[in-house]
Amino acid sequence: MFRGDIERVRIDVEEAREILNVVRALGSIKYSEMSHYLNISVEEIQGFLNGRRNVVWSRNEKKIRQFIFRNILENADIQVLTVYKWPHIFSAIAPPINKAGPIISNMIGVNQFEVSQFENRIGIRRDVNRNRAYYLIIRATERGTIIVSSMRIYASTKDNPCPVFGTWRPGANDEERRVEGYIFPLGEVIYSFGYVRGQHTLRSAVLNWRVRGERNDFVGVRAGVSPNKTNRPFTYKIYCYQLVRVRAQQTVARLLGHHENWHKSELMDEIDGLDRIVEELVEPTLRYNGLLS
Repeated sequence: MFRGDIERVRIDVEEAREILNVVRALGSIKYSEMSHYLNISVEEIQGFLNGRRNVVWSRNEKKIRQFIFRNILENADIQVLTVYKWPHIFSAIAPPINKAGPIISNMIGVNQFEVSQFENRIGIRRDVNRNRAYYLIIRATERGTIIVSSMRIYASTKDNPCPVFGTWRPGANDEERRVEGYIFPLGEVIYSFGYVRGQHTLRSAVLNWRVRGERNDFVGVRAGVSPNKTNRPFTYKIYCYQLVRVRAQQTVARLLGHHENWHKSELMDEIDGLDRIVEELVEPTLRYNGLLS
């Protein structure tokens, strides 16, 4: 699961305590769950996280380290905080996609001024509290239904000069879909590509801005490979709707997934102009791109 040099990552007892508190808070992990995974009593864990019982670390360092690394890799919010607070840990255990930023930036010629403008435009600031932007990705199907995913875009860093994105939606038979990768501007066009978790495939998108009031939306075309064994390439249009209004996590979760009767659902209340968005998404791709009169 981890890279070979992970055993050389330095974590002292105070860092371990601080990171575990972050993991418990951002990962919504109960003391009982942590106790079960680490095979350490709840009382010992509580004592350690509250600044006592350092012996818990000395006796269980390997298990605690693995628990920390696993949660950093599996939780995007913890990853972002780790980049800022413990970069020596993140750089050692990050998956390969998180190492590609400098390569992409140099190869494509990503302009850091443009990146800063892009981040400012969508409301990202390079601090821990405002270092992300939230979107819903909407696409229409041939059957007249729509599929909605969530997307978070995270600020670039000195070591990772391209903004990072992560998308998620629940799938059939509890098979969730996650894509992680990079999103960046070149002029007025936005490009993204990412790795589909659990599949050996990539997805890419070419997007244009759609400014709607205080929202900075994107619309364009996504390309990828079908998730089944046929490996057939596909392309379809997507609309990225910015969530500028704070919503409860439970509310956003209800919006995700496949919607058959979308025009009668909660989506109509939560997504302004959904009718117009869907109408734009079902136009032929060539006409949409201005290639047909």
